[in-house]
Amino acid sequence: MAESTRGEQHARRARDFLRQGRFVEAERELRRAIASNPARADWHFNLGWTLETAGRHQDALIAYARAASSAPKERDPHLAMGLLFARLGKHAEAVKPLECAMSRDPKCETACAMLVRSHALLGQHDDAEVAYYLGLQTLDHAATCHLEMARSLVQRKDAVRAEQCFRKALIEGPSIPGIRAELARVLVVVGRTKDASALLRDELNRGPTPPALGHEIALLMSQMDRSREALDLLEHVIRAEPRHALAHLLASRLCRRQGQLQKSAHHLAAARRLATGLPGTALEQALHCIRRSMIPQARLALEEELSRHGLPADRAGTLELLRALLDTGSAPRSLALLRGRFGIVTDNLEVLRLASRAAFASNNFALAGGIARRILVKEPTDAASFSNLAQAAIDRGALRVARVWLRRGLAKCPQDVGLLQLLVAWRWKVAVGGWWRMLRSRRG
Repeated sequence: MAESTRGEQHARRARDFLRQGRFVEAERELRRAIASNPARADWHFNLGWTLETAGRHQDALIAYARAASSAPKERDPHLAMGLLFARLGKHAEAVKPLECAMSRDPKCETACAMLVRSHALLGQHDDAEVAYYLGLQTLDHAATCHLEMARSLVQRKDAVRAEQCFRKALIEGPSIPGIRAELARVLVVVGRTKDASALLRDELNRGPTPPALGHEIALLMSQMDRSREALDLLEHVIRAEPRHALAHLLASRLCRRQGQLQKSAHHLAAARRLATGLPGTALEQALHCIRRSMIPQARLALEEELSRHGLPADRAGTLELLRALLDTGSAPRSLALLRGRFGIVTDNLEVLRLASRAAFASNNFALAGGIARRILVKEPTDAASFSNLAQAAIDRGALRVARVWLRRGLAKCPQDVGLLQLLVAWRWKVAVGGWWRMLRSRRG
């Protein structure tokens, strides 16, 4: 009895120390309490929580495991272990304790949601779906489970079902931070920008926006060609969090695209100062150098970006980098990277135009000509394709073929400056002896 009383006294003192944030003293008292009665699961659990709060994660896991062993029917020790494993990125280890927590309390929404997340992050999307539907059979409230299932479906590129789960999460948990922005991101991908805009507007109207969420919304706005609104929002983000490197980088990119080069350079310098080696900063530096005709410096910056980070994750950033390679005289590399990322068999005109330009600049005329013809099927008034086909014909001395492409191009685009200039060049070729090659080719 005396030992039990002494243990309770140590436990009470530990609780007092915890309330004061004095974790060292709390740990000491809890260990003394446990020494008096090692079977007390709640003391092991409190020790685990104390150690976790102090950042001693491995020791915390040991304490949680002892708590679970001492009280095998209790949910909380298993849940605490699963959540800590997940926080540490050890999702494979998180699965078993989370399943144990669910088996002891089938109505535990947190355990179900984290189990779905762990399976999804391990790429086990079928297991994630099984956990999700099993949870729905017992849960009274499942907002976060719907949200984690939606994220899993986003990874699987199932936009239709992802939207359905996001909307279910919105109905059950309308106050979940950032959920509207996540749904808007899915809608932007499938081209439903009007619906996405309404969701972002609703998100911003809900009150003060945390800087991280503000940056995410600004990024979405930039992808929806709402750069001015995105910049306005980024100004608020940077005022609230001046050291937000990603916000400075995005502001630099948007200012450059709008021609505000001085302001863009200011934000770029801030981003580089705040986060050395941040993906995209070297690319942005290269684009600034190209604007100032500093081609050698641009090449070095592009090499830094590619060697450290590879191609950007987003399509717009990738296309900017590939154009920069072209502008700095690295057409073959630009073409190779483009083929690796997008392939040549694509319906995207922006990608096809860049591929055509890179192929022509690489002297791969067969490929370039084929791409240019495909572009003209989709866009019969694409002056650049007519110009490229005519220029390639001129370069290889096929002046009759060049004349055909020039005529076709000028019939579609009679005021195009590039075609008109190329026509003048073609006439000079003919004037200095090209007529003889034309005549021979006609006889042949």
